[in-house]
Amino acid sequence: LKPFALSTCRLTFYCGWLPKANMPALLVLIHLLLAAGETDGNCSQTGGSLFLQYRSRSNLSAAFEPQAAWVASPFRNCARQCGAAHPTAFERRTVTCYSLAGQQLPDIECEHLMKPRKFRRCHCGVQQCAETCLSVDLEEDSSLSNSETGDDRDSEFECMGCYPLGADDDLSPVDDAKDETCIDWQKDTPCRSGLPFYRLHSNAMTPATCFEFCLGVGLDLFGLVGSECRCGATRLNRGVWGVASDDADGAPRPRKGLELPAPLSGCLTDDACPVRVYRWLGPFVAGGSVPEHLLELNVGDTMYVDSVVAGQRISNTQEEDGTPPQELALRQAGQKRQDPMWTRNCDDASGCQAGRPWIERTTVAPDGMVPQWQEYVMVRYKFDTDVDDTRKEAFRAAAADWRTHTCIAVVEDDAAAYPYILVGIYDTGSCWAYLGRPSSFHKINLGWCKTLSHKGSMVHEIGHGLGVNHEQKRADAAQEYHGKGPHLQMFWENTGTWASQYTPAEKSYIGSADDGAGDVQVGYAAYDFESIMHYYRQRSSNRTINNGYYFNTVPASAVNLVGNRKALSEGDIKQALDTYRCRLVGGTTATTTTTTTTTTTTTTTTRAPPPPVTGPVLEIGEISVTGQGWQSFSLRSTFEAAPVVLVVPSGQGAPATVRVRQVTTSGFEALVAVPPAQTGSPGGHPAMTVTYMAVAAGAHQLPDGRKFEAGRVDTMARQVASGCQGGGISNSWTSVPFWTSFGSSPAFMATIQSANNEQGNVDTSFSFPFLVAAASSVTGSSADVALESAETSIVGSVTQVETVGYFAMEMGDGSFSGVSYSMVQGSVSGFDNGITQLSFTDLMSSPLVLGGQSTRNGGDGGWLRLASVASSSAMVFFEEDTYCDTEQSHTAETVSLIAWSGPVDLPPLTTSSSTTTTTTTTTTTTTTTPTTPTTTTTTTTTTTTTTTTTTTAA
Repeated sequence: LKPFALSTCRLTFYCGWLPKANMPALLVLIHLLLAAGETDGNCSQTGGSLFLQYRSRSNLSAAFEPQAAWVASPFRNCARQCGAAHPTAFERRTVTCYSLAGQQLPDIECEHLMKPRKFRRCHCGVQQCAETCLSVDLEEDSSLSNSETGDDRDSEFECMGCYPLGADDDLSPVDDAKDETCIDWQKDTPCRSGLPFYRLHSNAMTPATCFEFCLGVGLDLFGLVGSECRCGATRLNRGVWGVASDDADGAPRPRKGLELPAPLSGCLTDDACPVRVYRWLGPFVAGGSVPEHLLELNVGDTMYVDSVVAGQRISNTQEEDGTPPQELALRQAGQKRQDPMWTRNCDDASGCQAGRPWIERTTVAPDGMVPQWQEYVMVRYKFDTDVDDTRKEAFRAAAADWRTHTCIAVVEDDAAAYPYILVGIYDTGSCWAYLGRPSSFHKINLGWCKTLSHKGSMVHEIGHGLGVNHEQKRADAAQEYHGKGPHLQMFWENTGTWASQYTPAEKSYIGSADDGAGDVQVGYAAYDFESIMHYYRQRSSNRTINNGYYFNTVPASAVNLVGNRKALSEGDIKQALDTYRCRLVGGTTATTTTTTTTTTTTTTTTRAPPPPVTGPVLEIGEISVTGQGWQSFSLRSTFEAAPVVLVVPSGQGAPATVRVRQVTTSGFEALVAVPPAQTGSPGGHPAMTVTYMAVAAGAHQLPDGRKFEAGRVDTMARQVASGCQGGGISNSWTSVPFWTSFGSSPAFMATIQSANNEQGNVDTSFSFPFLVAAASSVTGSSADVALESAETSIVGSVTQVETVGYFAMEMGDGSFSGVSYSMVQGSVSGFDNGITQLSFTDLMSSPLVLGGQSTRNGGDGGWLRLASVASSSAMVFFEEDTYCDTEQSHTAETVSLIAWSGPVDLPPLTTSSSTTTTTTTTTTTTTTTPTTPTTTTTTTTTTTTTTTTTTTAA
């Protein structure tokens, strides 16, 4: 290897010839050397993560490492953890390294890539749990997940090489990016040069743009042919090849002509590069799919990709509904009404939609659902014996979408009595479902829906099972109905045999009458082009009329909205809340998906410094919070005034934190609090043993001279998740100027000191509004703080100020009076990204550790949590709640930790000298009111006295 430069650091290697078999060992050696960080005199030590990140974006990976990827199997059935006092349930999967051709490789061949975790939390109230328990080693799981290589590493790609333009390929213009050439391909040679999906043109096309597009539709290969983007798939991508024929070993076998040829050369070449091909680095999940959170699927994309793979044109109806058995229910619709259908009540008899509603109700939230609804509608399903784990994982995720946003508990129950839904494989050429509640059982067929890429279609089929018809079959879709519509201009000549999927069905939901207090929809409901129940804009092979399209939207601007299969729309959720009479606890209700324009404001608080402290300054110790409600804890010392109390939650079970209130000169109260989407038990929540720190408000110094300060601020500033935001809430910050002038950004941590807005039964249930302290923009002179609600802001409200206490301290290590301390700053990601190890000076004991965030980068919000502590390091992660979704990945946040070798009692300080400076400041403020020509000028004279005191420990 030639000398290799990283920034201003230089690492030099001298290697002789190595056989290919020894290359993995060389890679490990390079990794270790980089982690050790050989530096010159002008360069700080450099860790291995920079090298790994660099090579993942370059040709070094392709040159030095085999082209491989991690593949995680589907999760198996839910099972409770063995031996735990409060057993948490987990799902387990295997994680294996494969070559792109599908051969299993040693794990070391994938060591440079992000490895998915083996375990995931689940809930036995909504999934069928195995009778046997599951041994879960979460610490080992996190240590094997390559968390040290950074966050968001499931969105990286590398160049594979330059490929020839196929002999039958050309760059002629196309009128549709969904190029159909490869659907009809019968030759052995590569179709479209081995990238058979899509031809997307742009004069601003870049590798990153092409990557985002192809990965969003589930394709892991992409290439640039001039200004054209094309997509392809490796054999590992079973989410794409799932509808292809399988080899004898069960591996997918793509049709001839749909895979890449041999490359012409590497990416770094002086020769012409007609097709430059890149690959996504993984990891694949659910047996071989792009992770759900990276997908932006429309049913039109799924139809197109499946058509190319199958070698035949797949229609929307074939993709999702086959020969629709729900039509049998529609024939029993009864006589035509004279009044508009939105005058119907949403009752338990015939209801206000096409299919019969489910009627089993309970006031107790199933384990795994947020106890926010007055009643829960139970819809039970069980899997037939032939359903594989890949389909099960995708269907469970689809059921979770309905549970997350509504009171409809679509739960797995092997012991379900009539009525229930039986989920199986009854027709491999399509997917379909019966409509509404059966007398005994109905079926949902997952034949064509094989993989995670069909999850949106499974959400669609569950909708049918709940009684929801296709949106395009509304009475006002293709015709005028009582002065409403039409919303579609139909071209019936193009629909052929599938015209029945567009003919109006009067029983379809279109709104409802007033069903009493909390009703979210009274009267006509707007047509929803974005509904997950709306068909894509299909086209016929005969392009004579309307270019073959079945319909145009009215207005035309809505044409790109139809066919959504990413998530339930706002209209879908509102319809479910209306038809099933979902009412929030407390008598009010709100749609759980909102579109909100977020404006962030920052308010700066001017604070006078507190008087000099002559009593105790600092106390650090450990407490055990039992999880059984508010507990009182006594301080060892009595402070002159109520101190600031700081804590950081510990453990790695279900999302939880520790709240503090009633801080006095001699003690405080603490509580284990869990967010919505978590439930307790009669025995309370799992206990936590946490470090606490009580600090007198003011600016101080440790006996070794290190500066620190503590203070508090009253605020109603909020931070909430960008994708799950309560109505009327704007993100804002309160800026807190420090009394101490820190030379650089200090270690910073914050804890809420009050519980003025708490409305929940926190002893055994969740906290609402759920609040933790958030911090951002920490500099040497100030920090921003706010009340963090993360993804739970629609549960509860903040009507009173809360007091936030903070602590800031100069970075560094030191000791005094037999106590040593060490501080470290680092990047910490979410639980699903892997637990991060932050190392500090070895304190030769089990230290007391506290910490806090200095940034808020993640859109979902969250809080710091300590998983475990050793003498020279701590395992930490950034916790997220699971109210709006179950994922807990999180963008990296800057975190500071302070480790103390043992308990601390900093005694009263004696004053050796002091200097007092008095400054008189005159401020003139001019205020102009826009609505009047009146200007008011106010002059204020303020005298500020600053006292600098040098102290020593008594």
